[in-house]
Amino acid sequence: MLLALFQVLSAAKFYGRLGRGNGPRWLGRAHRASGTLAFQHHLDCEPFYDGGIIETSSDAGTTWQLQTPDGGYPVGRVEASNLPGFSGSTDGWQSVEVDLSAWAGNPSFRVRLRFFSDIGIN
Repeated sequence: MLLALFQVLSAAKFYGRLGRGNGPRWLGRAHRASGTLAFQHHLDCEPFYDGGIIETSSDAGTTWQLQTPDGGYPVGRVEASNLPGFSGSTDGWQSVEVDLSAWAGNPSFRVRLRFFSDIGIN
Protein backbone atom coordinates (compact mmCIF):
# COMPACT_ATOMS: atom_id res chain seq x y z
CA MET A 1 0.00 0.00 0.00
CA LEU A 2 1.22 3.47 -0.83
CA LEU A 3 0.29 6.57 1.06
CA ALA A 4 2.04 9.83 0.33
CA LEU A 5 0.48 13.02 1.58
CA PHE A 6 1.97 16.48 1.41
CA GLN A 7 0.97 19.69 3.10
CA VAL A 8 2.70 22.90 2.02
CA LEU A 9 3.41 25.23 4.91
CA SER A 10 5.16 28.08 3.15
CA ALA A 11 5.92 29.20 -0.40
CA ALA A 12 4.99 32.22 -2.46
CA LYS A 13 2.75 30.03 -4.66
CA PHE A 14 2.63 26.25 -4.84
CA TYR A 15 0.37 24.24 -7.11
CA GLY A 16 -0.11 20.49 -6.82
CA ARG A 17 -0.85 17.85 -9.43
CA LEU A 18 -1.28 14.17 -8.70
CA GLY A 19 0.42 11.93 -11.26
CA ARG A 20 0.73 8.23 -12.01
CA GLY A 21 3.68 5.83 -12.33
CA ASN A 22 7.17 7.20 -11.82
CA GLY A 23 6.23 10.71 -12.95
CA PRO A 24 5.93 13.64 -10.59
CA ARG A 25 3.40 13.10 -7.84
CA TRP A 26 3.26 16.79 -7.07
CA LEU A 27 4.51 19.54 -9.32
CA GLY A 28 5.15 22.92 -7.76
CA ARG A 29 5.70 26.39 -9.06
CA ALA A 30 6.99 29.14 -6.80
CA HIS A 31 7.06 32.76 -7.97
CA ARG A 32 9.33 35.17 -6.14
CA ALA A 33 10.60 32.43 -3.84
CA SER A 34 12.14 34.18 -0.89
CA GLY A 35 13.78 31.58 1.24
CA THR A 36 12.58 28.25 2.54
CA LEU A 37 10.07 25.75 1.24
CA ALA A 38 8.52 24.07 4.26
CA PHE A 39 6.08 21.18 4.09
CA GLN A 40 4.90 18.20 6.07
CA HIS A 41 4.54 14.71 4.67
CA HIS A 42 3.10 11.43 5.84
CA LEU A 43 4.52 8.45 4.00
CA ASP A 44 3.69 4.74 4.05
CA CYS A 45 5.50 2.82 1.31
CA GLU A 46 7.87 -0.11 0.86
CA PRO A 47 11.05 0.81 2.81
CA PHE A 48 14.23 1.27 0.75
CA TYR A 49 12.44 0.33 -2.51
CA ASP A 50 9.90 3.15 -2.95
CA GLY A 51 10.35 6.78 -1.99
CA GLY A 52 10.34 10.45 -2.80
CA ILE A 53 12.71 13.33 -3.47
CA ILE A 54 12.69 17.13 -3.82
CA GLU A 55 13.77 18.54 -7.18
CA THR A 56 14.12 22.08 -8.50
CA SER A 57 14.42 23.61 -11.94
CA SER A 58 15.73 27.06 -12.80
CA ASP A 59 14.73 26.77 -16.48
CA ALA A 60 10.94 26.28 -16.25
CA GLY A 61 11.18 22.49 -15.98
CA THR A 62 13.53 21.66 -18.85
CA THR A 63 16.10 20.19 -16.46
CA TRP A 64 15.79 19.15 -12.81
CA GLN A 65 18.29 18.99 -9.94
CA LEU A 66 18.01 16.97 -6.74
CA GLN A 67 17.76 19.14 -3.61
CA THR A 68 18.73 17.92 -0.16
CA PRO A 69 16.45 19.00 2.68
CA ASP A 70 17.84 20.45 5.90
CA GLY A 71 19.24 17.50 7.83
CA GLY A 72 19.48 15.32 4.70
CA TYR A 73 17.34 12.45 3.48
CA PRO A 74 16.62 9.63 5.94
CA VAL A 75 17.50 6.91 3.39
CA GLY A 76 20.83 6.96 1.55
CA ARG A 77 19.55 5.09 -1.51
CA VAL A 78 16.00 4.29 -2.62
CA GLU A 79 16.03 1.30 -4.99
CA ALA A 80 13.39 2.60 -7.44
CA SER A 81 15.25 5.88 -8.07
CA ASN A 82 18.85 4.98 -7.17
CA LEU A 83 18.91 8.27 -5.25
CA PRO A 84 18.73 9.27 -1.59
CA GLY A 85 15.21 10.05 -0.46
CA PHE A 86 12.25 9.70 1.86
CA SER A 87 11.14 6.07 2.18
CA GLY A 88 9.27 3.67 4.44
CA SER A 89 6.68 4.79 6.96
CA THR A 90 6.65 7.98 8.96
CA ASP A 91 5.26 8.16 12.46
CA GLY A 92 2.66 10.79 11.68
CA TRP A 93 3.37 14.02 9.85
CA GLN A 94 7.06 14.87 9.39
CA SER A 95 8.27 18.44 8.80
CA VAL A 96 10.72 19.11 5.97
CA GLU A 97 12.48 22.31 4.96
CA VAL A 98 14.73 23.12 2.02
CA ASP A 99 16.55 26.39 1.36
CA LEU A 100 15.46 27.94 -1.95
CA SER A 101 17.01 31.38 -1.47
CA ALA A 102 19.47 30.84 -4.35
CA TRP A 103 16.55 31.11 -6.79
CA ALA A 104 14.77 34.10 -5.26
CA GLY A 105 13.24 36.24 -7.98
CA ASN A 106 13.75 33.72 -10.81
CA PRO A 107 10.40 33.56 -12.69
CA SER A 108 11.46 30.25 -14.33
CA PHE A 109 11.98 28.51 -10.99
CA ARG A 110 9.99 25.32 -10.33
CA VAL A 111 9.79 22.78 -7.49
CA ARG A 112 8.54 19.23 -7.64
CA LEU A 113 8.16 16.50 -5.06
CA ARG A 114 8.76 13.32 -7.03
CA PHE A 115 7.78 9.81 -5.97
CA PHE A 116 9.31 6.59 -7.35
CA SER A 117 8.04 3.03 -6.90
CA ASP A 118 9.13 -0.36 -8.14
CA ILE A 119 6.81 -3.15 -9.26
CA GLY A 120 7.49 -5.34 -6.23
CA ILE A 121 4.43 -4.50 -4.13
CA ASN A 122 1.23 -2.86 -5.37
